[in-house]
Amino acid sequence: MRIRRLLMIIGVCLMGHLVTNAQINTQIPGTWSVNPSPYVVTDPGLVQTDVTILDYSVARNFYEATTRSEPDLSQVLYIHKHIRLNTQKAVDSLANYMIPKIPNADPYFMEARVIHPNGKFEMVKGYLRTVKLSKDEEAWVMRPENLEVGCEIEYDFGLLIYNQYSGVDYFQENSPVLKANFKLIAPNTFTFDVKGLNGFGDISPIAGTKLLTAEASSSNIPAISNSIYMFPKPNMQAVAYAMSSFVNQTYNKKEKVTYTWQDFGESEFITYNNISRTEFNNLQKNMERWAFLKQQKALPLLIYQVEHYLKSIIKYEPAENIQQLEDLSYILRNREANDVGLVRLFSAVYYMLGIRTELLLTSPRDELQIDSTMCSFDRAKKPLLYFPEIDLCMAPTEYEYHFPNIPPLWANTTALHCWDVKDGDQSEVKTAFMQVPAKDYAGNGSRTVSNIRLTASMDSLLINSSQTINGLPDVSVKTMFKALNANQYRDKAAQLLPVAEKDIHIKALSYSNTDWSPTEIEAPTNIKGTYTNASLLTKTNNGIEIRLGGLNPTIVSANNTLPPRDKGLDILYPFFQESKITIEIPAGYTLANPKYYDKEFTVKDGAKEVAGFKSMVMVDGNNLTYYITQWYGATHYELGVFDQLHNMLGQLLQLKESPIVLKRK
Repeated sequence: MRIRRLLMIIGVCLMGHLVTNAQINTQIPGTWSVNPSPYVVTDPGLVQTDVTILDYSVARNFYEATTRSEPDLSQVLYIHKHIRLNTQKAVDSLANYMIPKIPNADPYFMEARVIHPNGKFEMVKGYLRTVKLSKDEEAWVMRPENLEVGCEIEYDFGLLIYNQYSGVDYFQENSPVLKANFKLIAPNTFTFDVKGLNGFGDISPIAGTKLLTAEASSSNIPAISNSIYMFPKPNMQAVAYAMSSFVNQTYNKKEKVTYTWQDFGESEFITYNNISRTEFNNLQKNMERWAFLKQQKALPLLIYQVEHYLKSIIKYEPAENIQQLEDLSYILRNREANDVGLVRLFSAVYYMLGIRTELLLTSPRDELQIDSTMCSFDRAKKPLLYFPEIDLCMAPTEYEYHFPNIPPLWANTTALHCWDVKDGDQSEVKTAFMQVPAKDYAGNGSRTVSNIRLTASMDSLLINSSQTINGLPDVSVKTMFKALNANQYRDKAAQLLPVAEKDIHIKALSYSNTDWSPTEIEAPTNIKGTYTNASLLTKTNNGIEIRLGGLNPTIVSANNTLPPRDKGLDILYPFFQESKITIEIPAGYTLANPKYYDKEFTVKDGAKEVAGFKSMVMVDGNNLTYYITQWYGATHYELGVFDQLHNMLGQLLQLKESPIVLKRK
């Protein structure tokens, strides 16, 4: 596969008047007017949001790609977008307009303009800039000028797409879309599966004498509902496509080539697991010098120590398709590798240690899941090594995660499972679909023990707390500490104390297990603090109120943070939170309503318990002990259990906001 030219494309000129007729008109006629008229608002309800997308059209032309000379070109993508800015907020925020960057794509042409309410328009000139949004996401940025309320931004964008025969176009966004169109054009020697998702509509490709076409449209698509407890992309109206076969013509022979998940799985498995004799010998010599291998260890600890060691000495280099970054001899000599190289290295090391690994290729839960009925190979992009003997995974390419933790978005998702079996002297690759194992909720969470007493003046609280953080939450904590210098440790540790209130005065602070340990898997971070706090204490005519604040955490701050009922509810990973709070009751006071705090609730999905909480208060002499445990055993809660979960979260929120009331005897 050729080395991509993306590194060469720092900026692409917006062609402005150099393009006299927007080229998308040859694909979706009528989208671009030579003399545009501003949108006439006849229904104010359609423009009540900051931005309204008047038209969003996409054409994917696989036929045109066959007529061009670029090697490995699979399709020419045309995008037309026409948006209206309804408020000053939109004008300010769209001064830098970002277009999500498409993998393996070279910009081919662009024409953009601003249409003003008075009918005048001006072409956007300048350059597209590339900005990095995250490790896996980038965007192109253009800068339209002279924006005003009621104006419109319109652009046509053409891109050359390489080695990509499946994908998805999302037409639902944070703003409403009045009109959406999708079109796919291919030679009739290609066979495509095309699906409308989440209500976009069914699509049936039509084969003509020369071309295969698939078209669909939708209108009045509402803005997607946003919530931190709902992944938006799987819920958006979209169109997915994937090529399932093509006719390969060599000389006078025609042969139909079928795409299958089995073929894809075999190819990926071989890419990651085949090593040359030279690579094998160099790796063997290196491993003979690894001192930690000379002692007998339990399988989980050995898996962890190999990962910890390699991730500490091998530098991650994200460049794709660089052969030397995938070659084990080069990697061991220069200590740098890309994604493919890292997976190859880990697979080879575990193989030489006699530890069986199998390959899982998965899609994150915030993306569309793998569809086994479509050859959507682009979704099976996150590699995991699966250890069947212990039913756990390791993420070779993710340096922030250490076995037995993997990125939570990759867990509990559909994966293509690839492994090899012996058939006599021959090795055969098998494939199937499975769910990526997710850690049980008992392995992820925090336990907090707090002791509270009033100061002698009874105007403040003296709190001693100890917080133990386990599993995936601990990954975030350890990653944070790893990025700090010694002078920053204390401040960050103080921020993790389980009281996010004002007027905290720290008297003592200690922390332990803030780094990954090569001898202890998942040694939990522990933070201890002694501090005074006045903001949690309120004196009344009848007694004393003590608010628990962060000592009694909940996953919602108010009921309205939940997503719409029909979308279900998502959390990153199964987890628990436990709190034990002991309060020294001052002489002359007693707990006002001890039974109020005794509550229990279980969320059931059929006969299966998927979430719950229990709280209780015990009073022994002048010591009050408040126990509360909440747990979430699933990552996705469907509509059938939504009402139960909503009820549970409401009760937890009520408990969080209810102070401990001590009344005078």
